[in-house]
Amino acid sequence: MKINYPHIVREWLDDFYSHLYKEGFFTDPELGKCDEHHLHHNFDKIVGEEAFQSWLIEGEVKMEPDKIGVLLFQVIVQSHLEELKKEGIVDSIEDEKGEEIMWVTSKGKKIIK
Repeated sequence: MKINYPHIVREWLDDFYSHLYKEGFFTDPELGKCDEHHLHHNFDKIVGEEAFQSWLIEGEVKMEPDKIGVLLFQVIVQSHLEELKKEGIVDSIEDEKGEEIMWVTSKGKKIIK
């Protein structure tokens, strides 16, 4: 499910994602089992929020390469965490502040040993 952003932000996100995909960024072996649907959703959520904020402030999407690098790293980490949760290796809950608290499950502990 795509997140609704203004047309100019959506267009920028789609073009940027397409460019990264063509360059092989999302097929890197380090991404392991991360499924493309989840990667794309996390990309939209993480990079999209920054692109949207940039558009609100600047009137267009502007991001420094260092900022993009950090955001893409966050996309990868979030995607890996979702895979670990799906496999039952880690689990999480939200605390009263709405922050995610994670822990290694007994299955995860067995794998670690």
